[in-house]
Amino acid sequence: MFKQIYKELCNCEYPIYIWGNGSMAHVVYKKLQDEGISVAGYFVNVNAQWQEQHDDLLPCLTLQQLREQERPFAVVMGHGHIELMAKIQQEALVKSVYVIPNPYDYYLPDREVVSQALAGGLEEVYPYLADQESRDNLWAYFAVHSDRYQEFYQKVRKLEGMFYPDVWQLREAEVYYDVGAWNGDTVREFLAASKGNYKAIEAFEPDPDASKVLRQSVRDLKNIHCQQMGLASTAGKMQIQGSGTQSAFMESTDKGSIPVERLDDIVGELLPPTLLKIGVPRLTLDILQGAEKLIRKVKPRLIISIAWGTGNDLLDTIKWVQRTNPEYQLALRYRLLMPTQLWLYAY
Repeated sequence: MFKQIYKELCNCEYPIYIWGNGSMAHVVYKKLQDEGISVAGYFVNVNAQWQEQHDDLLPCLTLQQLREQERPFAVVMGHGHIELMAKIQQEALVKSVYVIPNPYDYYLPDREVVSQALAGGLEEVYPYLADQESRDNLWAYFAVHSDRYQEFYQKVRKLEGMFYPDVWQLREAEVYYDVGAWNGDTVREFLAASKGNYKAIEAFEPDPDASKVLRQSVRDLKNIHCQQMGLASTAGKMQIQGSGTQSAFMESTDKGSIPVERLDDIVGELLPPTLLKIGVPRLTLDILQGAEKLIRKVKPRLIISIAWGTGNDLLDTIKWVQRTNPEYQLALRYRLLMPTQLWLYAY
């Protein structure tokens, strides 16, 4: 996918620099390597001393150092900071800026799925969605994966925050379940949005490294419990791939050491949720299926990342939620201006 971008980069007459030096920048570099595209290095706006440790050993310069070289160059960006694109384009030495909308292979839908969706497959799902923005956002997800990436950025807008979806408001005394709490980033976002007016928080994070940071970050808070476990449709064991990174994911294995439970099986020991967020790579629908009774009977409002799978189960997830509890209204919003940040709000 995104063949037109790679074709233009292959023919680029200027040295190519990747903006950023974090994990996404290095995923972009590997994608360019796979396409046979040479890269001169990375650059950051301010501090070249901040660098993650990676194997490629490309130089990382500041924007000022690139200016001092007085040589024109092209820029490639991942989708993480699209808002910087216009500013970078204003640099006199920058001849072109390219955005790789989704550099993560494991989040890419199959071409056949994209083609079928744009050829009429979305018509089945559109009636389930509450407003035109949701339908536009769903269309944009598949459009960007058919090389129409510019239309994506023209079409969508991002939320002011995960808990400000413009279709409902937080209530006082929420019981918030954060499934895929990672290092506590979305717990902290909930705390800020709720101004601390909540009844309880249950934070689920299976990654040992992330769970340790999570516990430290919330140790002084009231009525919050951190559960180091995975959730799925079947209880058992799993193992973590990519532990300690935002793109870590779980997979089934006989040798796994991470305990996995069904949410339906453990919710009886906890306060039932009024708000359930699920943000777990590759397991979204599986986790939902393990919470079917909860969703049918309790009907917590849902905030679900539906673009962190292969992309093939995105439409199935929307259909499953609507079929499991038809009383829900469903809306789709982008938390950030990137395809992988499409979230389903059920309320």
